[in-house]
Amino acid sequence: PLGGLKIIADINPTDGSDEVDVFTAPQVGFNMRVNHLFELEDDDGVKTYRIKLKEFEVTKNGVPLVGEMNWNDNQDLITFITEDVLPPTTNLQLKVSVNFEERVNGVWQVLMDDGQEAVETEIRNFTTGEAPDYIPHENIAYMYPTMGQKFVHKDEHGEAFVQLIQGQDYLFEHIEGFNQKAYFITDQGSAETSISYNNGANKVYLDIPAMNNNVDYTLTMVTEPITSGQQGTLHQTYTDQDLGQDTEVEVLEVSLGESVINAEAVEMLSFDFHTSQYNTFVSKLASKAYIQPMVEIIYSDVHALQTRSNQTERFDIEEIEGTKMTGYKPMMQIEADLSNNSYYQNEIYPLIYEDYPINNFTVDRDPSILGIPPIKAMDLLDWYPIYTVTEPNNYLLKERIPYRYLLALTFKQDFIDIQYKVTNAYLNNPAAYAEQIAQYEYIINGIFPYMKQGNYNTKIKYVLPDGTVTSTTDYLFHKPH
Repeated sequence: PLGGLKIIADINPTDGSDEVDVFTAPQVGFNMRVNHLFELEDDDGVKTYRIKLKEFEVTKNGVPLVGEMNWNDNQDLITFITEDVLPPTTNLQLKVSVNFEERVNGVWQVLMDDGQEAVETEIRNFTTGEAPDYIPHENIAYMYPTMGQKFVHKDEHGEAFVQLIQGQDYLFEHIEGFNQKAYFITDQGSAETSISYNNGANKVYLDIPAMNNNVDYTLTMVTEPITSGQQGTLHQTYTDQDLGQDTEVEVLEVSLGESVINAEAVEMLSFDFHTSQYNTFVSKLASKAYIQPMVEIIYSDVHALQTRSNQTERFDIEEIEGTKMTGYKPMMQIEADLSNNSYYQNEIYPLIYEDYPINNFTVDRDPSILGIPPIKAMDLLDWYPIYTVTEPNNYLLKERIPYRYLLALTFKQDFIDIQYKVTNAYLNNPAAYAEQIAQYEYIINGIFPYMKQGNYNTKIKYVLPDGTVTSTTDYLFHKPH
């Protein structure tokens, strides 16, 4: 019944193609959804089938490359992401096959054709091109320090790293007569450090040397010869030279001094960053001495808290929102500390969270985002990331913490959510649910307690793009009345 039905629609790379980019992800498109039920009618009635992926591999000399298969949402396009980039200048073969199954009496059976399993197979042969001798920015998942980062704390973490999306193991293979180094370069000179590479993790590591505060740096990773000496740096002096006949010209004399990078070195990656005025993230936060509380009225019983401090170094996009080079994760992560919060402990906790979930009634929101209780309900100020781009020297960036304390809003939303569910469940039949009504009377007739005067503590973590927490510090918000 499936005779003549073409399932495999298109394949990339195409057969016989050469100079294929080593970062190419082989793909196969299908005319029908894979592993999805469909029905066909024949002389025996309506039958139910599904298409199954039987085989998908990319091989070098018959040996499959390591990687993972990613399906699109519609299950009609599959992409093969190799663990490392495709081997350069190599003949490769892509093979894909599908088979078919029919549901017979509730059991799936492989469809046969003249006694043989019905299989559709396509094969494509292609050749890759040269691999780059550098790390493309597009192949970086995240890194530290990040490209263009403005406030790197010199004593925050002793190791720099670059996480690759696909491994480039060939870049870090030992070559006789060469070694790999990283240079942290400033206008005043450079510091040298070694490079290591974890093949399994596709991650580059290098030690961070002693750095200075508030300085522009260029980090350059190179592969260079061991024995051929170093390229000279230029020392320039100007002298007056008498050419006779009352003619005198200023001549630039150039001499070669000790070099930073070898002339024959191959640059794998180079980028700029700037160090903070402060050695660590904790010392930077400590510099923001508390001056004035700021209370924002959301409702009469719900307030948001902000703070004004003395003007010191601001925060940047990497820290508050994240960028591509941080994996789109902010390096500052803030959450409330409710352990000594009297408003929460005495009023909110007994009302909402002490017996949560209340008789299996839960809030509608996703608890994994803000938590139960919602300790992550700290709101990034809308204008802060905008000003960092449009007005980076604005005084507000220097005197304000980029978050507001907004837990009370979620407290109230959770209370109303639970109150509504409990009331609807029991008050429609008070005689039958007298016991439950008495038990949850504090919810049914409860009134949300307004936010009280006092201190509201938070904890701010400094988190590197790979998830390493390098420091945690307290930061206090205050409600004066």
